Amino acid sequence: MYKTVFVCPLYDMRNHFDFAIDLLRSKRDLEITEEIYFIFTTEAHRKKFADRAENELGLSNINYLMLPAELDKYSSKAVTKKLFGLKQLMNSYDYIILIDSESKFVKKCDFGELASEIWNKRSMLASNISPDGFFVMRSCYLTMGLYNNVKLKKETENYKYNFGFNELQVYNCSYLPGFFAWLDLFDKNKILNEWCCFEYYLFFAYLCLEHNYSILKYKYVSRGG
Repeated sequence: MYKTVFVCPLYDMRNHFDFAIDLLRSKRDLEITEEIYFIFTTEAHRKKFADRAENELGLSNINYLMLPAELDKYSSKAVTKKLFGLKQLMNSYDYIILIDSESKFVKKCDFGELASEIWNKRSMLASNISPDGFFVMRSCYLTMGLYNNVKLKKETENYKYNFGFNELQVYNCSYLPGFFAWLDLFDKNKILNEWCCFEYYLFFAYLCLEHNYSILKYKYVSRGG
């Protein structure tokens, strides 16, 4: 049995709280046992959401993390929160699944077993040809100084293949200490202020360059990913 948790960055803007309430409602209605940790920027945001969860869903205990003030300066808010969540929880779980507030549970299962299956099959790296994804991935690796890395270019066929939207973002926690030590070798200010540096691109670069992971290529085209 694998101890697994969901992590979701949350913001008091537009309809993010509405989406997250629907996410919690689907979790409650389907009796999903795995926990969700929401990551907030301020105590006021946490309290506002917690009050809604209690008033609308009868949920009195919401798991959460609070982003430290020194990390709030970075412009890539979602990535900063997700990386923070991974680092905070990596020693407490076997797998972490990153989601966004727009997510919703549609069926009940053992998400620990599912996370293990996804990781072992490496289906979190299922990739397709993506014209838009090309520019995003390219910008990420340009920012990191890895754009001309021969191995990355070969694996992605010059960044033609994109991933991140085909499967749950599963992180095996045993790999995360090494990932964060590796990430410290790069300029954090550049990475966390560049919206194209999505956490799954960062993690793939680590898996590819340090652990010889390969993407799974499917020859269909989807513009956004």
